[in-house]
Amino acid sequence: MGDVFITDKIHNRLKHRAKQEGVRLEGLAGVLLKLGLDDEKMVNQATQLIKREGLGGATDMAAKGW
Repeated sequence: MGDVFITDKIHNRLKHRAKQEGVRLEGLAGVLLKLGLDDEKMVNQATQLIKREGLGGATDMAAKGW
């Protein structure tokens, strides 16, 4: 296990959705990450967005509205 830092905005969206669906936050986050990482198109979209927008870590992303 390890640490992954996300913005408060993303955390709040994830927390809201987990509560809405009646599942644990960690479970939802883990499954979403696994599904996303298994989808090559999604990984490519994510990396291109990061490069295009110049996104760094969570602090940088939060400053840019993420």
